Amino acid sequence: ITSPCRQVCQLRDDEPICKGCFRHQDEIRNWIIMDRDERIKTLQQAQMRKQKQQAANLVQENVFCADKERHP
Repeated sequence: ITSPCRQVCQLRDDEPICKGCFRHQDEIRNWIIMDRDERIKTLQQAQMRKQKQQAANLVQENVFCADKERHP
């Protein structure tokens, strides 16, 4: 299983999660020593984090658009 690194390598301000691959800094550091099952679990968790972030961005976008309509 290859690394999900996207060459972005920036941790978010609110928690140590990469903005590119959505892995926790510990998962990034330990990737090289993880076995196959650990890597699969890490990829699943990263995918859930990505989906959560995308949903939060959508909500924020909708709030911004609604506010803009009320206050042009």
